[in-house]
Amino acid sequence: MVRIEHIGLIVDDLAKYVKIFTKLGGEVVYRGIAKKYQADCTFIKFDNIEIELVKGIDEDKYNLNKKGTKLHHIAFEGKGKYKGAKPNMLVDFNKPNKNNRILIEKVSYDN
Repeated sequence: MVRIEHIGLIVDDLAKYVKIFTKLGGEVVYRGIAKKYQADCTFIKFDNIEIELVKGIDEDKYNLNKKGTKLHHIAFEGKGKYKGAKPNMLVDFNKPNKNNRILIEKVSYDN
C-alpha cells in the first residue's frame, strides 16, 4: 500500500501557520528552500503525517501566493526526479488538467 508522505499547504504567513500547527502538537523537522519551485518550505511532523507549509519567494514565476492560503498538493511515496526542499529529497509532480485538478507529488529519498 502506498503511503501519503505529506500534505502541502500554500500559506501567506509562514510564522503564523508554524505557530498554529506546533500548538496542535506538531514539531518543525525541516525548513528550507525548494530552489526549482522558488518556495520557502517548512515541514511539521505529527504522529502519522507531515504537513509542508509553502510560501512562494518569487511570486511571478509560479504564482504560489496568488490566491492566499489553500491546499496545494498531496505527496505520496513514489519515484521523484527533481531536487526537493529537504536534503536527499527527490520530487515529481503530475500536470493537473481538466480531468484531474489535484496536484499530486511523488517523493523519494536518494540516500
